[in-house]
Amino acid sequence: MRDISKFLRTDDPKNPIMRRELGKWNFLPDSLLPLLVSQQKDKKLTFLTVLIMAELTYLPDKEATDYREHVQCLRKYKHAFLAPKVIHTLIDLLVQCLDQKTTEATEKNSQMIELIIVVFKNLVQIPKDETSKD
Repeated sequence: MRDISKFLRTDDPKNPIMRRELGKWNFLPDSLLPLLVSQQKDKKLTFLTVLIMAELTYLPDKEATDYREHVQCLRKYKHAFLAPKVIHTLIDLLVQCLDQKTTEATEKNSQMIELIIVVFKNLVQIPKDETSKD
């Protein structure tokens, strides 16, 4: 998971090979989201999972190679978040982080809050498919 995160951070914005390949493999809906739901008690794994989710849901550069294909992939990701327990799990994680007393709050909690908000922001920014009847 750390390697995936590292490769995503260094992915070229104009030619996001790593994001494109992970999209072809349906990595987020088939692997990350089920992992998030089933392993939410493992804080380190959950943190890395949400970090990768934030990276994968960023909109690509308008000049990026295969921009339209990437946006189509993001639309699939957005739909995948509607799977049972996914949003509920993210909200639970957010509540757990916000519920910490100020003296118990850690940098990781603050980072987790920020990452969850980034995931939601990224999902909202995914453009609607004008050709669909949704």
